[in-house]
Amino acid sequence: MANHLSRCEACRREYRALEELNAALADPLLWAEVLADPAPLPADFSDRVMARVQAEHGNGFHLVLPWLRQRWSRGQYVSLAYALGATTVVVSLGNMLFLWSQCTQRLAVWAAQGLAFWAALQARLDAFLSGWVAALFQIG
Repeated sequence: MANHLSRCEACRREYRALEELNAALADPLLWAEVLADPAPLPADFSDRVMARVQAEHGNGFHLVLPWLRQRWSRGQYVSLAYALGATTVVVSLGNMLFLWSQCTQRLAVWAAQGLAFWAALQARLDAFLSGWVAALFQIG
């Protein structure tokens, strides 16, 4: 190991850092400070922290009703908006498909009525033309 440390600068630096850390951990004054009870917090510490949080974040985000600001987070509002948007899209697509089927049924009925009308018109026209042609040839 000593042979490698004599040739490798990076390992020498690492070895010196570990020796310094071992020396610091062996210091009884350091252990007394680490293991000692922490200093007590001031009585108004929580109030000061909450006032600072309130000052940095404002009144919060409440879109629908003010009482929700204590119960809902911004992420919950976003989730609700996504859910309502997805529901609207699904209902709209379902409604569109329903209306399309109603429309195609009506178009089929109208097409059948149109074909029946044209068939009746063609039959009357054929009767009229055949009578007219017959009358024309009888005259002539």
